[in-house]
Amino acid sequence: MTGALRSPVAGPSPVARRLEWAALLCILAVLVARCFISEMPFRISELSTAPTPESPYNPPDELLRLIMATALLAAALLWALARAVGPRATIRGPVMALGVIAFAGWSLLSARGAVDARGALTAWLEQVAILAAAVAMLNLAGDGRKWALVVVVLAALAGTMGVKAVFEVLVEVPERIGQFQADKVAQLARAGLRPGSPGARMFERRLTDPSALGFVALANVFASLLVVLSAAGAALAVEKFADARKRPLPQPREPGEISLPLLAAVVTLLLPAGGVAALILTRSKGGIAAGAISALTAAAVVLGRRVLARHRRKVLTACGGALVAAVMAVAVLGVNRGGLPSRSMQVRWEYWVGGAGVVAESPWTGVGPGNFGHAYLRHRLPEAAESTKTAHNVLVDAACNYGLVGAAIYLALLGGMLAAMTRPGGEPSPIDHARAGPPPAAVIAMLAAVAAAARGVVAGATDPALLFLEAFLPAAVFAAMGVLATWAGDSLGADRLPGRRARIVLGCGVAGFALHNLITYTLWAPGPATVFWIAAAAVAGAGVGGWTPRVPTPVRWALTAALAAGIVAAAVVLVRPVWRRTALVREVSGRLVQRRGLDAVRALSDAADADPLDGITPADLARLLLAWQEGAHPATFPSAVKAAQTAWRRSPTATHADLLSRALGDDGRAVDMAAEAVRLDPMNPRLRIRHAAVLLAHERPDDARAQLQRARALHDALPADSDLRLNDEELRELEELFQKIR
Repeated sequence: MTGALRSPVAGPSPVARRLEWAALLCILAVLVARCFISEMPFRISELSTAPTPESPYNPPDELLRLIMATALLAAALLWALARAVGPRATIRGPVMALGVIAFAGWSLLSARGAVDARGALTAWLEQVAILAAAVAMLNLAGDGRKWALVVVVLAALAGTMGVKAVFEVLVEVPERIGQFQADKVAQLARAGLRPGSPGARMFERRLTDPSALGFVALANVFASLLVVLSAAGAALAVEKFADARKRPLPQPREPGEISLPLLAAVVTLLLPAGGVAALILTRSKGGIAAGAISALTAAAVVLGRRVLARHRRKVLTACGGALVAAVMAVAVLGVNRGGLPSRSMQVRWEYWVGGAGVVAESPWTGVGPGNFGHAYLRHRLPEAAESTKTAHNVLVDAACNYGLVGAAIYLALLGGMLAAMTRPGGEPSPIDHARAGPPPAAVIAMLAAVAAAARGVVAGATDPALLFLEAFLPAAVFAAMGVLATWAGDSLGADRLPGRRARIVLGCGVAGFALHNLITYTLWAPGPATVFWIAAAAVAGAGVGGWTPRVPTPVRWALTAALAAGIVAAAVVLVRPVWRRTALVREVSGRLVQRRGLDAVRALSDAADADPLDGITPADLARLLLAWQEGAHPATFPSAVKAAQTAWRRSPTATHADLLSRALGDDGRAVDMAAEAVRLDPMNPRLRIRHAAVLLAHERPDDARAQLQRARALHDALPADSDLRLNDEELRELEELFQKIR
């Protein structure tokens, strides 16, 4: 990474320039919004377990993911339109673009065969959209002003997340822990959890965790994000110091006069300092190690960039070989020892061994994006302390989700982008102010408004004071950090372009993020993944090769129209049902708050019908009806069975099979469904106890005894701190069933 950016030789037409800027702003808006919300790469129920008048709704996570994905696809479309209306232009990274198309096709094939089809299609659209936006950024970053704006925005986010982390650790965490300790039972009840249950233990650990979680709400995910953001802040500061050194003080000097550019550079150090402080406060060992390795590597590359540039291929080969050797060494160590040193790495080893079983079961197309958690249950080791939704390793996750072919395509895109970041580029040409685009201050103001809107949606607060604290205050901090990032001492703007040093520092941060994904899953988490791919593409945009196609204008327009039609089709087919379902689920939460139970059931039934691919909402409906069956509404029994059957038909998971066995009651089919639940999650002692109870009710004591003995053995094999161990009430139930058999 020895070069800076090279501005295009021949500028595009005015219309094309506007379209390019619109594409860039759309990408940056999604990137910023995702840093202020929490999005997981898997699906959970959107129905609040304990809605209150102050906070009746859960965040519309899946709908937000789809909207963000559609916006990124729209940005790619705007860039394609710019190419269609402009003169014949060079397209950077054509191989990357073809790879994204191949990945989109193969991963769609994987998604179509997934157990949770809705979750798989959501994750498919999400990943394809992120990669498509990266292709667009690869081309947009060839313009110096656009590249500089990306660095400024990332640096401003670093400072913002630093403020958030410090405030969280000093104020929010002590308040949260104090409130929980003061009224533990009531808080567990509001969350729908019983004291002593595995869910309650996990809930308590999370509430009392002193780590900084940021807006993404998970320490490891937040740490991985901060590795890139801190590098961007450091990159901007380094370039400002270099610029200040080139601009001496005017002569004659006044006594005590200081250089404003130098002062701007010193103040800019607050941005990476905030990011690094937040990284330390996450207490994520892997994230901190990845950040430290990135910083040391950046310093080494800056000092030895000329030598490294002459031996670039040798260095890349050596790094690739070292990575492969390290992976193989970890595998050999784990096989020989039956695990890895330290509790954290041992848990990951258990994930990876289970993931190997998933790959062996579905080697070609995989289990579908976002579906690892369901397949993993069939291959979880008896002593594994946790269930998981991801394998916490990009190699294993890719192979499980997309199969070996899809994983090869994805990893080739990942490796190709990382390699492209190391290619040397040219020096930036002077800014053409007639074609410079919107002022950076205006862009920062727009992005701050986007951040406030995103926070307002996920906060779900109706109190104006709480909305100000949760939404407008974080956006104001981001705006202030943006002003600090753009201040050059004598102006607010990006006239002093971040050059070769910024590419090196930010590129090393991006590489550190990728390295961290050998033990975590942030390449699948929507927010960090967007930041990673956009930052990587911005760094690579200077040196990546290009292709100037001789495509007639009608053909360009036809291809662009096909892309537009695909985006519209995706919005109609994938987004519309989720939009309708989310609106109805929110209506259910409101009616539950008002204690209008029958109206809530009707709305939840409509929500289940609104999305024919969703198995979670009908399962929620069945649980609600079963709760009524135990109380004052026995007439709901047939409806509960029907809802549970719908959930099972759409998503045949272990939880849905168990739910259906409960809904069937004394029906003989309950035995088969309880057995199916055990088959899908064989290492779950709770399901085996449930199966034993059903078998005993149908006068099969010998089979029930075998299930109970296996449940006890599974419980005994689990570590003492595992959430999967049976609690006291469940152990009493197990003994009572043994007594009945005797």
